[in-house]
Amino acid sequence: MKIQEIVDKALSIRGYTNCNKLFTLCKICQNLETLNGDIIEIGSAFGRSTMALILSSNKKIWSIDPHTGEDYGDRQISCEKSSFYEFIDNLTNNEVLHRVNVIRSTTEMAVLNEELIFSMAFIDGLHTAKAVKIDLDFVYPRICSNGIIVLDDYFEPSVQPYARAIDRFVKKMNVDLVKENELVWFKKV
Repeated sequence: MKIQEIVDKALSIRGYTNCNKLFTLCKICQNLETLNGDIIEIGSAFGRSTMALILSSNKKIWSIDPHTGEDYGDRQISCEKSSFYEFIDNLTNNEVLHRVNVIRSTTEMAVLNEELIFSMAFIDGLHTAKAVKIDLDFVYPRICSNGIIVLDDYFEPSVQPYARAIDRFVKKMNVDLVKENELVWFKKV
């Protein structure tokens, strides 16, 4: 499937990840096939980015999200109706639910086998400095050599402490942060 077709399919699902970000995610995913490990996504909401990840790779997707609705600075996802059921419906209706290990949990509470290895992580969880540090500390040891960690909302003015926490982590790990189409990513060396 071509990237534009994948992006169009993903955009049919309600969500916040725009066309440019989806395009970048797809491009990165399609270059992972030679790396060992599945793909992990932290923060899936209604499944838009999940769909892009699924259609861009043959790898299993692990999705961690409590689906409780959280305050994301200038946007509030309603807690009246959890995003979980719409997430499951979207994946079921597109016949891809079998490709996803759904973990309805915060990153802090998620329990994964310590031996699991991932070729890519897409982090779009809670946009606070504390939360992104937890997310990065959780995924980094599980990313294979040359694996990619992609982060969303780095450029959002309302979440600058989140961006600074990413900068601190990248500096500590001595890796280069790539800024591409409204996303940032780095390769584990």
